[in-house]
Amino acid sequence: GHKAWQEDFDVIAGEDFVVPEVALEPADGLVFIRSNPSAASVTIGGVFQGLTPLEVALTPNENHQVTFFKDGYQSSTSSVRTEPNQEREISVRLDPVLANVSVVSEPPDAELYVNGEFRGAANQTIELMAANQQIEIRKDGYVPYTTEFTSRPGLDQIIRVTLKSLEQARLDQIRPEITSAAGQDLKLFYPGSFTMGASRREAGRRPNENLRDIKLERPFYMAYREVTNAELRLFDSEHSSGTIQGLTLDNEGQPAVQVSWTRAALYCNWLSEQEGLPLYYQVEGEEVIGFNPDALGYRLPTEAEWAWVARTDGSGNVLKYPWGDQLPPPENAGNFADVTVRAYLGEVMFDYNDNYFATAPVASFAPNQYGIFDLAGNVSEWVHDYYGAVGAVGGPEVDPKGPELGQFHTIRGSSWAHGAITELRLSFRDFGEEPRDDVGFRIARYLEE
Repeated sequence: GHKAWQEDFDVIAGEDFVVPEVALEPADGLVFIRSNPSAASVTIGGVFQGLTPLEVALTPNENHQVTFFKDGYQSSTSSVRTEPNQEREISVRLDPVLANVSVVSEPPDAELYVNGEFRGAANQTIELMAANQQIEIRKDGYVPYTTEFTSRPGLDQIIRVTLKSLEQARLDQIRPEITSAAGQDLKLFYPGSFTMGASRREAGRRPNENLRDIKLERPFYMAYREVTNAELRLFDSEHSSGTIQGLTLDNEGQPAVQVSWTRAALYCNWLSEQEGLPLYYQVEGEEVIGFNPDALGYRLPTEAEWAWVARTDGSGNVLKYPWGDQLPPPENAGNFADVTVRAYLGEVMFDYNDNYFATAPVASFAPNQYGIFDLAGNVSEWVHDYYGAVGAVGGPEVDPKGPELGQFHTIRGSSWAHGAITELRLSFRDFGEEPRDDVGFRIARYLEE
C-alpha cells in the first residue's frame, strides 16, 4: 500500500553506517479515463493530461477534478478519489452542442454532404454540432462546392451557394489577354457575323471588294500591335527594315517591314516553338506548303478576322474608315500619306499632318474601338489568306480562311504611303508576296477550347 523507497549511499570500509529512518509514502491510485466520443482533452486540477483514452496515476486520499473538453461538445467535470494501489475507471458521454444551419443552393436539386456523409437535398435546414465541419454541395455537370464551416449556437446561419456549371468554369479559366514568348500582348475576341467588302456605290471601291456574309464562330486572340523590329530580330538577328530617303525604318520600336509573307509565317511558327505550341504552318525547308487549321500555334490573322476587328464596332455597325464615314481623318487618326511626304509620294492628304515621313513607332496613335493599334495607317499587314476576288457564296461563310491555292497573299489596311480615298477605306484589299517597305504583320492564334 506504499510506494517503494530507494536511495544511494557512500559506505566507507571499517566505518559503521546507519540508514536513516524512512517514511514510506502511500502508493498512487491508477485511474482509467475514457470518453464517448474519444479523443477528448482531459485536464486534472487544471493541468492537461492528454487525450482519451488514457491512464493517469493520482495521489491517493485526495479529491481530483477531472474535466473533459472536445470541439462541438459540452465540457464535463467529474471528481475522483482513490485509495493507495486502487484502480478506478471514469467513463463520460459528452453531449454535443448543436446549432441550426440553413443551406440554400442553386440549382435547388443539388446534394448536400457533411464531412463526406450524404445528408439529402442541399436546400434544407440541418442541425450541426458547433464544431468545424466540411460542407460539400454536388450536382452532376457542375463544379462541386466545398467549404470548412463552424456553426455557432444561438445564431441564424445561412450557407448560400450557386454552383458553377462545368462549361462556365471552363470559360472563367479563359484569359482575356495572353502574352507571347516575345512579349507581345494579344486580346481575346468572341466574334460574330458581319458583312465584309463594300457596296458597288461606295466611292473608291475596287472590284475585289465584293460583299460577303461572314460568320466567325471560333474565338481568337489578336495582337494589340504590329510586330516590331526588336521582336522580329529575336527570330532573325540580321533582319533590317531599311531606310527611305535617308530616314531609318530600323529602330527597335518601329514595325518590321521588308518581310515577305513566308517570312512572317515562319516567325509565327518560331514563336509557337518557344512556347511548345503545335505549329500552324507546315514547312519544308524555308517554304510554307500548307497549314493545320486546328493547330493552336501562332499564325497570321485570317482576312475575315482582321476585317471584323478593324470594321465592326460592337453594335452591329460596319465602319468605312477607322474614324467613321467621312474624310478627312481627325487629328491623331493614324500615320497616313500627309503633307510631310508630298515631295516623295504622288497622292497625299494636304490637310493632314501626322508628323512622320514614313513608319512611326507602333502604337503611336489612338487605338480603334477594341483597343487595337494601327489597323489603318503606319504599315499595311499580311493576313493568312491567299489572295482572290472572292464573291458571295449564297450563304454565310463560316470562319473562312481564303482560297485553297494562289500565287499571292492578301494584304489589308492602309499604310504611311496611302493618302487616297480608295486605300484609306477599311475594305481596301491589296496583294503581294515579296517584301515591301510599307507592309508588316501582326500575330494571332485560336483560343484553346
